[in-house]
Amino acid sequence: MDQHPRDYRGYGARPPDPRWPNGARLAVQIVMNYEEGSEYAIGDGDATSEMYLTEVPGATLGPGTRDLIVESTYEYGSRAGFWRLMRIFEHRGIPITVFGAALALERNPDAAAAIRAAGFEVCSHGWRWVNFAHMSEAEEREQMQRAIALGAEDFAPYFALGSLELRNMGVSDDDTHDARKNLERAAELNPMFAPTFEALTQAYSRSADTQAKALAAAETAVKLDSESRSYRTNLAYTLLNNGRTAQARAVAEKLEATASSEDEKRSAQSVLEAIADEEEWQRAGITEGTRTEFGPPGGSAAAPPKTEGTNSGAGGRTVSHRQLGPPDWMAVEGSIAAVDCARSPELTLTVNLPRGPMEFHAKDFGAVSVSAQSAAAVPSLLSCKSWAGRNVKIWFRMAQGQGFLGEITRVYFY
Repeated sequence: MDQHPRDYRGYGARPPDPRWPNGARLAVQIVMNYEEGSEYAIGDGDATSEMYLTEVPGATLGPGTRDLIVESTYEYGSRAGFWRLMRIFEHRGIPITVFGAALALERNPDAAAAIRAAGFEVCSHGWRWVNFAHMSEAEEREQMQRAIALGAEDFAPYFALGSLELRNMGVSDDDTHDARKNLERAAELNPMFAPTFEALTQAYSRSADTQAKALAAAETAVKLDSESRSYRTNLAYTLLNNGRTAQARAVAEKLEATASSEDEKRSAQSVLEAIADEEEWQRAGITEGTRTEFGPPGGSAAAPPKTEGTNSGAGGRTVSHRQLGPPDWMAVEGSIAAVDCARSPELTLTVNLPRGPMEFHAKDFGAVSVSAQSAAAVPSLLSCKSWAGRNVKIWFRMAQGQGFLGEITRVYFY
């Protein structure tokens, strides 16, 4: 049976226990959207007035004509409705989150001041309340930067923009610098959000000069969310990149010992294989001042390494032959444009990314960790020709001069 891209089953009759604090059975979050003044409007150069979020969704007077009914509805929200809700929440001592569009708050500084005075959490709702589905990356990035420039004190826009910049493969040094700067600001504003530190781990891993920072970020992510196997896997690779092979092995062995599925076991074994390769290079280490030519890891021991140089005495500093230069691993998200599985289990996935389609290779897809929203949504390799159009997140190791961007280590199907 062909796999449908949507999951209709979910957890079914066995939902997970969220384990709310103090044994609570229900968690309630109240969010107030503040968008008045940021919606589609003729006065802001849009083709029509807002059509979706109105008293009569879809109704419109047509392009180029102001809809005064819609405008007055939004003006009621900022002039009266907002203040009524604020009195209710403050009177009852109810903490809320405000999803605030930056342009809307800029146009009503009294509302922004009242939100700040109440101590409510503010989450950036972008620059305007408009449709982002068909917006170009450049325009979306520009709107995020405008919202941040307005003085955002919430970590979310910095995290979102930094993550967006990080997704672009083949980025310039300037893009990498901007991603780090935004993610560092997000971490400063909210030092308890683990995904920020996971993203920082990837950003720092792109440069040999910031490998120590990558390790510190990976350790923080694990400290904040010790249950995440993904964060612990990233920590193992980052330890390896920092030359801490024994610690990387300890993390990977624990991942393997606690694996509860074949996917988790394969993922842990992939890390252990990378560690074993590094350990082999270290055992055949060389000393400063020498040049040694080695065969590949796992090769025949019949041909000993050939060493040249004079500083091979006991006083030399042993260094590893193998350098795991940055980035050793990366992750991207996008939709599958094409699949070449004519030589199954070897296959190549072409994935649509912000800067165009890129190819990812798996020498043996059967050895790749594959997961999805549910067990039923995990596709069979036999159905590979029908995967086009499915959304995926791919973890991979960078490849140089191979005709593809990277070797796939893990895939998550949405």
